[in-house]
Amino acid sequence: MRATHLTHLLASLALLTVGAPAAHACTAALLQSPDGFVIARNYDWYTGDALVLLNPAGQTKRGLALLPGDKPPAWTSQHASITFNQYGHGFPNGGMNDAGVVIDALWLPGSRPPPPADTPSLNELQLIQYLLDQADDLDELIHLARATRVSRIYGDIHYFACDREARCATLELLQGQLTITTGDDLTSPVLTNTPYADSLDFATRHRTLHPDEPPQGPSSLARFTRAAAAADQRPKGQLQQRALALLDDTRDPDGSTRWQIVYDPAHLTLTFRTHRAPDLKTLRLQPRKHRCAAGTLAIDIDANTPGDATPRLAPLTPAANEATLRRAFTPLASRLPPQIIPTVAAWPASMACETAR
Repeated sequence: MRATHLTHLLASLALLTVGAPAAHACTAALLQSPDGFVIARNYDWYTGDALVLLNPAGQTKRGLALLPGDKPPAWTSQHASITFNQYGHGFPNGGMNDAGVVIDALWLPGSRPPPPADTPSLNELQLIQYLLDQADDLDELIHLARATRVSRIYGDIHYFACDREARCATLELLQGQLTITTGDDLTSPVLTNTPYADSLDFATRHRTLHPDEPPQGPSSLARFTRAAAAADQRPKGQLQQRALALLDDTRDPDGSTRWQIVYDPAHLTLTFRTHRAPDLKTLRLQPRKHRCAAGTLAIDIDANTPGDATPRLAPLTPAANEATLRRAFTPLASRLPPQIIPTVAAWPASMACETAR
């Protein structure tokens, strides 16, 4: 085991030993059956306020520069996407595009992004939209991520990504470098709040020593080990029910689990529920239908609209976008760049529909 992995693992083991809950107990996992697969994701945070957005294809965009040395790229969205936006339009916490590519951010204490360079740069959340806008599959997502520097504004995070073929990867900012684990190296398609390699080391050792005793409690390593065991199983039956059961098993007992999301990339649907609105809601994407002229559509994540919520999506207004991001940003304002709230709120006005050739 490498020294850095050992250091991280020992720190996480200490948390597990004393039974202290993780500060941000997010969990993501791929679950499979003979009938297909889904991606399950818990979002744990101090607040759950957010908008769920349907972002159209065909929008021209330029990344937002917030820090000295930022060199944001320009791009055009090739795909529509559904995203979960707590910090403003264009800065999602995660989502899925109409090619069936999914990416979510999870908290990772001690994450360290690369230093400033001439590489095109995006902040940690706008990168998610950039990837969803352009990636046809996991290979393209990884290619785009490798060519882009993360310019961190606040979040110590890493990413869990999958595509329509059930291929997954973790993307982590460790020791100032982007570390990607995928293919045969991604033994268990799971991510919590510890570096993937350390989590896998712990799960492997625990299974060897205690094969019939899954670790209990909300710590990152315990949740990873239980989720990995669930991901290893491929029984017939309802994937969504299994996914929701896993999310309940790995939710934070202190009540900070705000959202539970189940993505179905093969059918371009996602189902979610929240702490405030526990009835399941579903949204659907239709390939190459959602174009720029229709604008961005939205629904409040806590809307009391169980069932298919797609018809209830309505045009996003600047006022609704700004009100949501203000509720999320204000408690963090002292640790963020000055004027970040009005700057982020104004950014969507810079987008335009692609000019027909």
